[in-house]
Amino acid sequence: MRLALAVVGLAWTALCLVRAQSTAAPASKPAAEAATPGFSFPYRENGQVLFRFSGSSYRGLTEMTVDQFTLETFKTNSGLAEWIVTSPQCVVSTTSRAVHSAGPVLLRQADGLFSLAGNGFQWSHAAQQLVISNNVRATFRLTLFPTLTGGTNAPAP
Repeated sequence: MRLALAVVGLAWTALCLVRAQSTAAPASKPAAEAATPGFSFPYRENGQVLFRFSGSSYRGLTEMTVDQFTLETFKTNSGLAEWIVTSPQCVVSTTSRAVHSAGPVLLRQADGLFSLAGNGFQWSHAAQQLVISNNVRATFRLTLFPTLTGGTNAPAP
């Protein structure tokens, strides 16, 4: 669960960095203005990508609505994908440093062995807390089972 909280914390940080790098909108921006087109923001340390945040579009200034939210984290020793978080839409508040959505969210390991899904989530950066409120489902996929007839853990043919 701590890893899930760290993943969402990275997402919030990435959103703030993406927002800071985007061009400033005029103060009289109409509420119905079209969304800014898609973006991808890789965060690097020492030349290695630690996470990548992307979305198909975003709207707003202090309350940003991000469409097709995706966050991928990468293992530091191999550079392979580790965790992937997706949501069709979420709202990021740069003032309260929180991310929320009434819609679905999916957190999964890149290798497919674990996933956590639900409807409605809230991430509070200040509290370092992720809450998935409805229809929460955890899935564990085990790939190695001892055989019932033999003494080895040989893979299935």
